[in-house]
Amino acid sequence: QGAPKPVEPEAVKPRRTRRSRQQAEAEAFSAYRPETVALAKAVVADTPREDESGRVIRVDAALLAERLDGLLQANADLTPEILQRAWKAYVGGKPSKLKAPQYFFGRPSDQGDNAANWRPFARLVWSAARKPASVPAAGPVLLEPAV
Repeated sequence: QGAPKPVEPEAVKPRRTRRSRQQAEAEAFSAYRPETVALAKAVVADTPREDESGRVIRVDAALLAERLDGLLQANADLTPEILQRAWKAYVGGKPSKLKAPQYFFGRPSDQGDNAANWRPFARLVWSAARKPASVPAAGPVLLEPAV
């Protein structure tokens, strides 16, 4: 009666395997068009790791691809080049608190910190692309004497 019961070993849980960043991106991008994937990868490549204050910028590639694809499908006048240049203009302006790209390209209905910031930058890029090339000033016109 006083003998202890044998203790059964606990079932060993299988170790969780982590996916590599490349595997995670491939899964996230598999549902989107090639031009959307190329744009998302370019935006991720142009994103700094930290903002001015040292805060880490965390990119959600799946959400970024989803938002970029939605923007390109909903707006016929938008091109991947305009969106990429808008992101570069935003990052190049060195904002004090840099947003992650998935929030920069947020939905227009987003409010507060998640509000979409891409529109003013895209308008700036688009208007600069539409400006006609300046005509060089004409020099003096040389007239030949009549013969």
